[in-house]
Amino acid sequence: MSSKAKPDTVKHTGAKAGDILVGREKKNQGLRIRVHSSQKEVGTRIEGGFELLDAGNGDYASSMSEFTGHQFENARQLIDLIKTKPAGKRCKFILGRDMLRIEAPTGLSAEAEFPEGKEFERKHKARERSQVVIRLAKENFRQKNNGQLCCEVCYFSFHSVYGQIGSDYIEGHHLLPLSELDGRRKTRVEDIALVCSNCHRMLHRRRPWLGVSELKKLLA
Repeated sequence: MSSKAKPDTVKHTGAKAGDILVGREKKNQGLRIRVHSSQKEVGTRIEGGFELLDAGNGDYASSMSEFTGHQFENARQLIDLIKTKPAGKRCKFILGRDMLRIEAPTGLSAEAEFPEGKEFERKHKARERSQVVIRLAKENFRQKNNGQLCCEVCYFSFHSVYGQIGSDYIEGHHLLPLSELDGRRKTRVEDIALVCSNCHRMLHRRRPWLGVSELKKLLA
C-alpha cells in the first residue's frame, strides 16, 4: 500500500478512551460513537472498542439505528451486522478519518451548560411488534405466579416497589432478536421473557445478546 493510501488515521483523530467521534460526511452524518478502548488504523478505518451512541441521519442511519446503545469490540462487529442491508453496503468506511473528534469533558463545574432540545427529523425503519403477544405473556406469567408480575431475572416487582402506578408494568424481551426474523416467523408466548427495565437494558448491552440464564448468573 502506498504512503498516499495509508494516512496516519490515529494521529489524525487523536482518539482515546472516553472520546466521542462524530460523523461529518453524508454517509455518516450525525453518527456518534464513544471510544472505550485503544484505537488503531486498519486501512482507512479506525478499529477499536466503541459504543454506538447515535446512528445519526446519514446514509447508514436506517441500518444502524437498531444497534444504538450497543458496545462493539471493533468496527467489524457492527459492519458484519449491517453489511447485508441495502444502506449498509459501504459501512466499512463508517469509522474513517472523516470523523470529527470531540474530547471527553473533564473538570466541568456543576454550573456547566450544554445545548439540548433542538428539534430535528429522523427517518428510520422499525420492526413490527405485537402487543397482543406481550399481553398474553403477562397473563400466562400471572397464572403461574399467584397473579403477580416480576422480572424473570432479578425478581423485581414494579407494583411492590411503586404501588398502584407500577401495577401491571413489566417489559417484554424477545428471546429471538427481531432483527433476525424474516417477517414470516410468528412469535409465540414462550418466545417472550418478562423483565424489568434494568435487566432489559443489560440483556441488550452487547452483541450477541446475553441469555436470561446468563444474566441470572451474573447476579448470583
